[in-house]
Amino acid sequence: MGNKNYSIKTSAKKRTASKTVKLSQYIDLSREDSNIYSIPLDIIKDNPYQPRKELAEESLKELAESIKRHGAIQPIVVRKDDNKVVLVSGERRLRASELAGLEKIPAILTQGNALEISLIENLVREDLDPFEEADALQTMIDEYEYTQDKLAKVVWKNRTSITRTLSLNKIPQELKELQNKLTEILDNFKD
Repeated sequence: MGNKNYSIKTSAKKRTASKTVKLSQYIDLSREDSNIYSIPLDIIKDNPYQPRKELAEESLKELAESIKRHGAIQPIVVRKDDNKVVLVSGERRLRASELAGLEKIPAILTQGNALEISLIENLVREDLDPFEEADALQTMIDEYEYTQDKLAKVVWKNRTSITRTLSLNKIPQELKELQNKLTEILDNFKD
């Protein structure tokens, strides 16, 4: 059995995310830190700036099993947007918590820019595929006027690495898709 991917865009949406929300009702009083909320999964709106396009299905199932046994230990990060709760970072934890059957998830509220925080978090974790990473870096340059030097400092990589990764954006989309298909085929042979 190969590594299947869980498409973020095409996944079934059980969350309504259309309710007006007062976050004060979800403060988790069982925690010492009063900045942690326990938020129902069904009110969390997807991050429209999620740089990751797919999640490894097997890895997601493993995380869901861990969450079933131990709970969601690390909070996701959310922000309030027009009286709605919007996911900033923690896409895998959110999806795995849904698979695990949780109704609520611990969350930290941020005032920061969702796109910038999400991109930086994903770039630092180093598990984006090379094309997703190149797209995310380019977005940081286009949307936030980051220089390659500033990007290198923020994501803890050298400038040469940033330049090389950005050069992947010059590859035609058809070749990128072909490379992704070949990688998937090779992954199927590994199993």
